[in-house]
Amino acid sequence: MSEYLEQTRNKLSRIKDIENDLKKIKTKKFTSDENALYLNFKNNIIEYDKLVNSILADGKVSMEEMENIQIIEKKILQDARATVLEDGKVTSEEAILLKKLIAIFETLTD
Repeated sequence: MSEYLEQTRNKLSRIKDIENDLKKIKTKKFTSDENALYLNFKNNIIEYDKLVNSILADGKVSMEEMENIQIIEKKILQDARATVLEDGKVTSEEAILLKKLIAIFETLTD
């Protein structure tokens, strides 16, 4: 389980890096679609962060917690994909975000 916790901690760190990148991009003018992507991503990260930190606090992870982490990880990726593809146009910033998310969650299966 300790390896799983370390991997999860690393994913959270990488996700927060993406969030910081988005904050920098947000200082520019966001389209309404990009703003929706940012807000959706931010809300999903808050949920993920709470779950990961509760697990890290006691250093133990149950099967239910592992399942919840996987559900949230899939949700982050699926929501980002859906939001980016919603208008049929993918900006370079959106493409970079999706590539980073896919790299983080590449081990997930549907």
